[in-house]
Amino acid sequence: MVGDRPNSGAVFSLVVRLIDLLLLRSIHAGSRPQRPDSCSMTSSQSQQPVIPAPQNDPAIAPQPFLSLHTAVVLLIALVVGVSIGGLTVLTGAPVAAAVIAGLTSAGTSVPVLRTLIR
Repeated sequence: MVGDRPNSGAVFSLVVRLIDLLLLRSIHAGSRPQRPDSCSMTSSQSQQPVIPAPQNDPAIAPQPFLSLHTAVVLLIALVVGVSIGGLTVLTGAPVAAAVIAGLTSAGTSVPVLRTLIR
């Protein structure tokens, strides 16, 4: 069954060419990439596209939706709420009461966690 496998050099060459075409299309949006004359990669094809360096302009950079501090506080509040709700269900209380207990504990833990985590 050795003859059934494709030549690994040809597969590698094909993958490299596909990646090269995708990169050229993303760099030159709207313009078609030039097609090389031969299938093999030679030194005459070693021209790399010039990619401009990213600007460190804060107006262009996207801002995160939540800060790290807010994400940590909300995550810990979620864990506290789920824990209290689960423990309330285990005591035999109705599920609605457990949900209310979990939401209340999560809501009251947010201001406390906000001041504790700095």
